[in-house]
Amino acid sequence: MFTNNSTIFRQAASLLLVCGLMTATGSYAGVNDWQAPQADTATKKFSGKLLNATGSPIAEADVTNKNSNETVQTNKSGVFSLYAVAGDEITVQLEGYSTVNYTVTGSEKGAVQLTIREQSLSSVKSVHLPSGIRPAEQVTGSFDAIYNRELIKSPVVDITNALSGRLTGLYTLQQGATPGNEQAAMYVRGLSNPLIVIDGIPRPYTLLNPNEIESVTVLKDALAANLYGMRAANGALLINTRKGVPGKQTISFTAQYGIQQATKMPSFLNSYDYASLFNEALVNDGKAPLYTDADLEAYKTGSDPYGHPNVDWQKALLRDQTRFMRYSADISGGGKFAQYYLALDHVNQQGIFVTDDKNTYNTNNDYKQYSIRSNVTMNVNATLKAYLNVFALIRNGTQPGYTTAAIFPQIQSLPNNAYPVFNPNGSYAGSSERNFNLYAVTTNTGYRNSYSRNLYADVGLQQSLDALTKGLWIRGKASFGTDLTEDINRSKSFASYKMNIDAVTGDTTYTKFNTDGTQSNSGSINTQTRNNYWEITLGYDRSFKGGHAVGGRAIMNAQQYGSDANLPLQYNSYSFNGTYNFRERYDVEIAVTAQQQNRYPKKNDLGVFPAVGLGWTISRESWFPQWKPMNSLRLKSSFGRVGFDDVGYYVYSQFYAGATGYNLGATPTAIGGVSEGSLANPNVTWEKADKLNIGAEAVFFNNKLRAGLEYYRDKYFDLMQARGRSLAFLGTSWPEENIGENLYKGWDLSLQYEDAIGQVKYYAGVKLSTRQSEVVFADEVDRKYDWMKRTGQKVGQLYGYIADGFYTAGDISAKVPTLEGYVPVPGDIKYKDLNGDNIINRYDVAAIGNTSPFINAGLQGGVEYKGVSFSFLLQGTANRDLMLGSSDYEFQPISGGGYMQAQAHHLGRWTPATAATATYPRLTVGSNVNNQTASTFWLHKGDYLRLKNVELAWYLPLRWIQTIKLSGARVFINGFNLLTFTEVDRLDPEYPVTNGYPTQKVFNAGVNLKF
Repeated sequence: MFTNNSTIFRQAASLLLVCGLMTATGSYAGVNDWQAPQADTATKKFSGKLLNATGSPIAEADVTNKNSNETVQTNKSGVFSLYAVAGDEITVQLEGYSTVNYTVTGSEKGAVQLTIREQSLSSVKSVHLPSGIRPAEQVTGSFDAIYNRELIKSPVVDITNALSGRLTGLYTLQQGATPGNEQAAMYVRGLSNPLIVIDGIPRPYTLLNPNEIESVTVLKDALAANLYGMRAANGALLINTRKGVPGKQTISFTAQYGIQQATKMPSFLNSYDYASLFNEALVNDGKAPLYTDADLEAYKTGSDPYGHPNVDWQKALLRDQTRFMRYSADISGGGKFAQYYLALDHVNQQGIFVTDDKNTYNTNNDYKQYSIRSNVTMNVNATLKAYLNVFALIRNGTQPGYTTAAIFPQIQSLPNNAYPVFNPNGSYAGSSERNFNLYAVTTNTGYRNSYSRNLYADVGLQQSLDALTKGLWIRGKASFGTDLTEDINRSKSFASYKMNIDAVTGDTTYTKFNTDGTQSNSGSINTQTRNNYWEITLGYDRSFKGGHAVGGRAIMNAQQYGSDANLPLQYNSYSFNGTYNFRERYDVEIAVTAQQQNRYPKKNDLGVFPAVGLGWTISRESWFPQWKPMNSLRLKSSFGRVGFDDVGYYVYSQFYAGATGYNLGATPTAIGGVSEGSLANPNVTWEKADKLNIGAEAVFFNNKLRAGLEYYRDKYFDLMQARGRSLAFLGTSWPEENIGENLYKGWDLSLQYEDAIGQVKYYAGVKLSTRQSEVVFADEVDRKYDWMKRTGQKVGQLYGYIADGFYTAGDISAKVPTLEGYVPVPGDIKYKDLNGDNIINRYDVAAIGNTSPFINAGLQGGVEYKGVSFSFLLQGTANRDLMLGSSDYEFQPISGGGYMQAQAHHLGRWTPATAATATYPRLTVGSNVNNQTASTFWLHKGDYLRLKNVELAWYLPLRWIQTIKLSGARVFINGFNLLTFTEVDRLDPEYPVTNGYPTQKVFNAGVNLKF
């Protein structure tokens, strides 16, 4: 479908490139000259200048004469001019600012100076939707949006981390913070992986500079996301980048410098505590202690640092803090013909590992990012508009040759007494059980580099067809993208040595492990993707006498993803969206999308997804009570179907794979074998979701308080699941089939209030979402008791035994129920016998954890006074459970020999002396089938409250900076993940693992200068 249009788009791209070059050379730059309409002698020009609270000019604001409906925009200098007569009401509006009203007196002399104030918690006046920009008060679908001024407060590399707590219905979970790989997991009303759309093109990329983003909109229901058909069931996230505006050229430069620290690190035991507890565990297992009293004394006193080391490997290998730097610049402006926005960005993140000065290369896991964005919009003539957007990103990463992902599990597992960092002769220390040195692994295994190159180009043309009928237009656009990641491996091996001291002579010898190898030198293309998209839209927007307004979009698009050697994934979509508004009171919207996807069988490759929405602005009815506290009230609802293409790679075809062969012939000759892969599913289809949304929006107290409340009920069915009753003797895997059904329901609440006392402005807002879920149907195996069943439980429900304290000697003598096949001893975890058969087995496994609705919330607020502002954001969750499990266990075996580290919470273990106060079972070495199984004992409350973001900023007075030709200057300090309140005392509640890159808190300072 792409080749037929290539000629058209090549011509369009050539036209836009020429126009862009002309704009860059200044041929069309300048102030957008205002053209006055034809006026009678009773009118005259009304001019003004728009400033913000600090005296800086405000561009791009809409200035409207409400009597004549004429609208102009302020230019870069904040200047505007339009025709008006005495008594006309002038309104000034700009997204994110309070509306300014001015009544013309007719006696004005010269330009009138107007001041506009930022809305700290702005109401959404217009919203970006897949079908275009719509007035928010006419949208019947479910959405929420955040704008640039809030995004730039968070010092993050991946924009998803700036969204936490700011959007209703969106829950983010920052699971790791490896430089360059920090994308948060996102859930829209309980479903993960929403579709990410950037400037109207689906592309899963979020490493964007917050400065270049105009808005981020989350689409939550079937109507708002209908255009994406079988890709929309999990919601969508629309990211819209900034565009140029008519006016003088504006240059903005921002420099930031930050310090990063881990929010929480595991607390491992020192060598003395480790050895003491290890001995205790051996005795509990009926074995002799490993460490003598002399060993324990040496560990305790540190008298023998080589023979009895005590190395805190976290301190030895990890930096206490790392650097974060960001430099951004953007240029925007334009004239009547073309407007442009150009942004440059550089990020430099320091990794967490220590380095060795003897290396001539970098072994830390550092990350650098360079990006450029160019958005150019052109008015080719009175009826033809065009645009060209180009985005390029370069990412360079380094890491130790052993890799970051492999080092962190080693830090978790290596006890403090394993070996010293260095031997007395300066060589790397080691042991028979662990014949590698972790410090050398981090600093002396060479290095690896990764290079990523991403390039996207979007081109579009929009032609007015008013000559045919007023309000008709047609638009075509295309996008071409490519991603390439190359890995360079320059790793090497090293030798470590175990020190041996002869007990008789005292002579020292060394046992060598491994060798000092030469550095390898290889490279490979890790990933290579291609993303092509085209779209044609026929649109109609028109208002008629009597208060009728209609709009329509007929859209045809196609997208093709290519990844490495896989066959391309392609979508073909055909959509219609129609809207009707009557007297700004009643809204009706209908939408339907038909979509094909090429990885379904031909009989199942086309899906149809309808949706409808209704809106009623009750407060505009003549009979509505003029209740002064309430300024407006609106109801809306929507219902529709969308899908999710969780299909896999051509699962409707039967595949065969290589397998163990045979030796044939008198002289045995190996012949390769072939085996049948997973069974094919010839009837596979997409998953489906029927979504209902009902909402109310109200404004109170002269627009000071805004409230929104929505209820949703989303039924997901035809979910891909393997049958629970499948039989293993088939010899291969059963296919997943469209048999599952889940239900999600809950509430989204938004409250925002702002007011001022004199020159002090203050504001506060709450974003709160609840979620309940239920497994309506799952083809599970037969389960004897109701508490065992998965059907009827919440989605993602945890299951395990119900812990009932620790066994005592009295319990054992009384023969209380015990785990089948296990003989307990005092201090083991005791479990409840749910079915009363006096034995603990699979019939006693039940749903465990919180059954209350999951809650995600954000609370933000702040104050502003004479250019100084302070803001904060608290974000948290409630009714969340964590099953920590293996990350909590003690003395687990390590591949190659030896046992893992123990942690501080193991000091609370059960002993006969601490039986009444113990918080941990008796210690054992290795696995313990009774204690180390899923149960409520390992279940932790995952609730938390974070001070997610805080900022103190100062807009320097304009009179201070005008002498150095600045039009604005802002100095700020901000922080991210600064404080966390949680019952999870040993790990970060968002990322509760000990073997991964720790979540980071950031202390950041910067300056923004505008020219």
